[in-house]
Amino acid sequence: MNREAAGKIRGFIKERSRSVLFGGCALEMYLILDYVRSGGRGRPTRKPRMIQIEPTRKCNLSCSMCLRRTDGSDSSMSFEFFREIISRDFDYRHFLLLYGQGEPFLAGDLFKMIRYERSRGNFVTTVTNGTIMDDDIIGEIVRSDLNMLRISLDGAGERTYNAVRRDADFNRVMSNIERLAGSMNEHRARPALALTFMAMKENYRDMPAMVRIASRLGIDYLEIKDLPPYADSPVKPLSVEMTEDADIRDDIEGTVRAMKEEAKKSGVHLIMTKFHCLAGTGDCMNPWFKTFVTWDGKVKVCSKLFAASVPAMGDLGEMTFDEIWTGPRYEAVRAKTKRGIVPFEECRIV
Repeated sequence: MNREAAGKIRGFIKERSRSVLFGGCALEMYLILDYVRSGGRGRPTRKPRMIQIEPTRKCNLSCSMCLRRTDGSDSSMSFEFFREIISRDFDYRHFLLLYGQGEPFLAGDLFKMIRYERSRGNFVTTVTNGTIMDDDIIGEIVRSDLNMLRISLDGAGERTYNAVRRDADFNRVMSNIERLAGSMNEHRARPALALTFMAMKENYRDMPAMVRIASRLGIDYLEIKDLPPYADSPVKPLSVEMTEDADIRDDIEGTVRAMKEEAKKSGVHLIMTKFHCLAGTGDCMNPWFKTFVTWDGKVKVCSKLFAASVPAMGDLGEMTFDEIWTGPRYEAVRAKTKRGIVPFEECRIV
């Protein structure tokens, strides 16, 4: 394995430490092998190793930065359709990200999907906003054998959290997380838990306090993310705010240093994307190693491209994934990416 290949893989998973959320060392090993077999992006791997499937577009919140409402959908994927496409199109070792633009726990068949994938030996991670985790759902989580659960918590207190996560209640969500962590400790059960914090101008000063919350709850992983650069987003990514305002940049850098010191003291494993604004450079690996399937079976290059206005690569209700993966639309995206041409507006910022 040459240095260039290793660098490409690390770029694909953004930060090496983030791979723990999606499959850890096993995922890295498969990605490296696939990279070598593909001739270094010369041709697509036979099948993508990372698969993201959206179980539902439903959500119970109206978060300040979310674009879900622009799509107009409020539907879910059935377990029967999920099982059909998994057994027909993805019958090989893969790593499943079971979430999209909605709240996964509002999908009636979510736990059926998790159990089906785990029975086939595949790594499964999902996310939740934590608002509807009652005792029944907590029991399902503990029994599900889910590998990783990422819980979105975009504020360390009521003021910032409630401002970002509209229609949610900070204290209730914290109570739900505490009960889940307690039940898992009692049963010595999976999944591994991570708190996911979407850093924005409105809440980034809460980052050091987020480490203290994770430590107090006994949660090992804290993921700090920049806002995805959706076209027409009502909220700017923090990386963009930093490039436009030097005072904000200096303040964020100081806050990040304080957060890292807190993590070092507490032993919380910090998983963090770098806040820097980059134009699309053609280095994206998604067209070769990952795919995204919407709740209704549309195949897209990336979950940032969920909007109906962005062309799908194909429809699993009409074609097999093999036909889509090796078809002219995917090939056109790969050709543009290799030439350094950004295929979609949503790809322009990391």
